Amino acid sequence: MVTKAEQETVIRWDREDRTVQLYTADAAQARRWSQLGYDVRAQALDREGRPRGWTAVGPKGSVRFRRVQGGCLVKRAPVPQNLPVQRRVLRRPGDGPARPIEVEAPAGSAQRTA
Repeated sequence: MVTKAEQETVIRWDREDRTVQLYTADAAQARRWSQLGYDVRAQALDREGRPRGWTAVGPKGSVRFRRVQGGCLVKRAPVPQNLPVQRRVLRRPGDGPARPIEVEAPAGSAQRTA
């Protein structure tokens, strides 16, 4: 059994190569990488034949660093979760009665009609 301290994750890249090499001894982290689309491969097996380490390669741009202040992550501004659908009336002379149309909300936001 591997302790939590031994379940390390290493992210390595250099200035010449455009890829990042990933290694983890944490099965949960390997599953997350696989779910995100990385080609995860077992690197080492224990005596019973179970994987004990996994590797993957990805684009260098997939690694992001967040701002830290005083050793803590700086909180991001809150993003509105429920944006209402805007309704506008478009008409030209002679079109008859005005009819509202729905304008799409930004992708990823919940929609509701007024």
